[in-house]
This record gives sequence, structure tokens and C-alpha cells, in this order.
Amino acid sequence: MTGAVSRPPLTFRRAPAVPTNATAPDVAAGPVQDAPTAGRDRLGRATDALRNVTAQQAAGSGLFILAGLFLISLLFPNRFLIFGLTYHPYKLWLTIIFIPVLAMFFSGRAGKPMLVDWLMIGSTLWVLLSMLRNHGVNLMVVTGGTYILEFLGAYLLARVTIRSGADFQRMVKWLFVIILILLPFAALEALLWVDAVIPRLVGADWMMTNLGTRMGMRRSQVVFEHPILYGAFVSAAFGLVWYTLIPNTAFVARMFLVSFVGFSTMFSVSTGAFLAVMVQIGLIGWELVTRPHPKRWRIFGWLVVIGYLALDQVTTRTPFHTLVNYAAFSSQSSYNRIIIFDHGMRVVENNPIFGIGFRDWPRPRWMSASVDNFWLLIAMRHGVPALLMFAAAIVLIMLRSARQTMIDPLDRACRAGYLTALGGIIIAAGTVHYWRAIFTFVIFIIGSGVWMFTGGARSPAGAEADPPPEDEGTRPDRGRRAPAARRPVSSPATPRPRTTDPVDAPRRDRTLQTRRP
Repeated sequence: MTGAVSRPPLTFRRAPAVPTNATAPDVAAGPVQDAPTAGRDRLGRATDALRNVTAQQAAGSGLFILAGLFLISLLFPNRFLIFGLTYHPYKLWLTIIFIPVLAMFFSGRAGKPMLVDWLMIGSTLWVLLSMLRNHGVNLMVVTGGTYILEFLGAYLLARVTIRSGADFQRMVKWLFVIILILLPFAALEALLWVDAVIPRLVGADWMMTNLGTRMGMRRSQVVFEHPILYGAFVSAAFGLVWYTLIPNTAFVARMFLVSFVGFSTMFSVSTGAFLAVMVQIGLIGWELVTRPHPKRWRIFGWLVVIGYLALDQVTTRTPFHTLVNYAAFSSQSSYNRIIIFDHGMRVVENNPIFGIGFRDWPRPRWMSASVDNFWLLIAMRHGVPALLMFAAAIVLIMLRSARQTMIDPLDRACRAGYLTALGGIIIAAGTVHYWRAIFTFVIFIIGSGVWMFTGGARSPAGAEADPPPEDEGTRPDRGRRAPAARRPVSSPATPRPRTTDPVDAPRRDRTLQTRRP
């Protein structure tokens, strides 16, 4: 026909057959991917990232030897004069490493300074201001320098040298070995009623004491100035050994290991040490009984508050007086602690800002100047602000570490042991006083857990939403569950992938070539 446009005939081309082993494109490209496959992919990425983080943290900070030497220095009861100042081995070691540790801290070796660090520094500065206000410059320089070493120096040492779960576990192992070494000497003193052996061997006869017997045993002091200090040292390791020494071991094996700590505590025959162990046993028992419940620790907190209020209503005495009365070995000991608390609170009420320093405090004539309450004595000597900043730092450490997401089982075991031990130390400190070596040791233990929320236990990138599966018995993080993997919606511009059946593919994948105008 005239004027008609000739059109080429319709032709078909056969698309190449899709191999049977073809894989679907990645989800990011647009096509649909099954939820189980996406979950497995995320789980694989999280596992690989966890391996990388675990390998990086295995060596820890590389500075643990500094902390290890500090623990060893606590075993030597010697004292000596340097430039007219009295030094003990632990204090000499802190003096040597204080400037390097301080430089490493502010250089970012342990992460950037946190609020908890500034609270500890603020408490130290307030103590110095209190000494200046109560005693003048001379005593502030001498005694304040010692306080800086024993308080801030011990904290920064732990802050810089304990930077991972591997470092923390090394600390627990060293502490456990030290307890095993001291146990035979404690048994000799307690069961055979002999004088302290190690102080006599090293020429430290000045510190040997005989405080009589309790429960048919002589109170062991071993290498410390008082049985209370030895008991505080060994009892702090109960929760650490249970959870962290050998994580995920059998119940019987854990009982065997902590029995050494239990016997060591028993030989001290100290109220504070017994109370610390009982508190830790209670926390461990609660965790074992309520392990499947996701909000067990929130329930525990409310039960403690309700129990305190109920005890305050059903008894004629305060809950503190009731606790001291039942925790002490004798009625005389409990009565002394109650009198100390009442008179000490009056001192705090009359001197709330700067305290009374090291001056004598008003009390009955027949009482000694000893204050068997660690928290109360801080407020009496240096004022309420020093105590509040110190207590706020401890509470912040516990809250931050408890809420930190951890995917490494060793990190979770370290956290459980740390919080359990810290709970025992805090409660026992209300019935005893920590001084000199044990004061420094307690501050070191407090600082040894800051790594848990300052980068030492951070979750690897990409693993926060979907951490690898973990044992329900050791899973501490039970917040809101991550949403299940959803089937992604394909983009309109991206065609849905065809079947890969080799029989139907050639026929269905034929495409019609467009006509030319």
C-alpha cells in the first residue's frame, strides 16, 4: 500500500539460562531476602566482630604488671623513713608510679575522663581543702600528699591498668593466689594461737597484736595491722572468685574455689568480713534462684526498700541499729557501734562542710577514738561534700556498668563478680573502718571496674542490635528485645528476581523486542 510504513517482523531472542547455583543479590540492592537468612547474616557479622574485639582485648592494657606489683606490695608489713616521712611498700610503689599513671590517664590511655573520674578528683580536692581549713598548710602538705597517693593514686592505677576482661581476670587470679599463700599462716594463728609469723620473719614486730579469741579461735592478722583488715582483704574476693576466676565452671568447682576464701574469712573472726561474705552469698543466691526472670535485680531493689521500711515500722530501733545488733559477735560490740554512730552523726550535724579533721571527737570517756564506720568517718573528718562525691562516683560506676551492653561472656562474668564484691564491701564498710593498705586496696577495687563502660567492654559495630545467642544462665542484659527481622519491601525500580528453575527459565525469560516506529 502506497505510503505505508514497512515494519520489521517481530523477532524473539532467548535469554541465557540461569545457573541452578545462582544466588540472590544482596538485600541492600533491593530484592527480597528471607528474615532467617538476614538474621544469620547479622549473626555472622556480629560473631566475626566479637572475635576481632576479643583478640584485641586478650592482651589487655599491657600495663597489668603495675597493678600486680601493687597487690604484691600489700603483703609486706615493713615500714621505713624516707626524708623524714614514713613509707610502707605499697605507698612507695604508688609514689613511684603516680606521675606516669597520671600522665597516661590524661593522655587518653584509659579513654577520655568521665564524670566518675571528676567526682573522685573532686572528693580528693575537697579532702585537701578540709585539711587546710582544719590544720593549716604544713599538715595539709604532708597528710594530704599521703591521701592523694592512697586514694587518687590507687584509683588511677586501676583505671589505667585494668582495661579489659582479661586484665580484670588476671587481677582476680593474682588475688586468689595471694589468698592461698596467706591461708596457712592464718590457720596457724587462729587454730594454734601463735603470734603472727610473717611480721616476725620480716622484722615488723611493731604491728603484732593479740586481740583475744572468738569462737575458740585467735583472730588472725597475718600481714596486716589488725584482723579486721585481713578479713576485709580476703572477703572482698568471694564474689570475684565465684564469677570471674573460672567463668562457666560447674557449681561444685565454684564451691571448692570459694571455700578457700571462706576459710580465710573465718580465721579473721571479724564482724565486717563475715557480713561482707554473707551479703555476697545472698546476692549470688538471688541470682541463682531468679536467673530466668528478666527483671530480677529491679525486683531485688524494691524488696530491699520494702524490707527496710517494714523493719523501720515493726521495730522500736532504726534499721541500722537492728542490723548492727544482729551482725555483731557480741552485745558489747554492737552497743559500741551504735554509740559511735549516734555521736558521730552529731559531729557531722555540727560540722557538715569541712568536718573536724583529725581532731578528737566527743564521746563517752570509756570509749576509744576508733570509729568503726568507714562512711561515717569520712563525713566526720572531711565533711559531707567529700562523702557525697565519693558515694556518687561509686553509685555511678555500679549503674553504668550494670546497664552496659556486653556480648563477651568473660566481660559479663567480670561484671557479675565486680558488682557482687562491691556490694559486700559497701555494706561491710558501715560496720568497720578501712585504713592504710586496705583503704588503698578498696579504692583500687572500686576503680578496677570503670573499664566496663569506658571502652574496655564496648560492643563491636553492627552487633548491638542482634548480639550472638547467649546462655540464659549468664545473660545479664534483658532489656527490650530487638525487633524481629522484617521482610524488606522491594523498590519499584528493581524487578523481583525470577525463579531459577532450569526448565521454566528459558520459556518465561523470553523478552519481546520493541518495534521501531
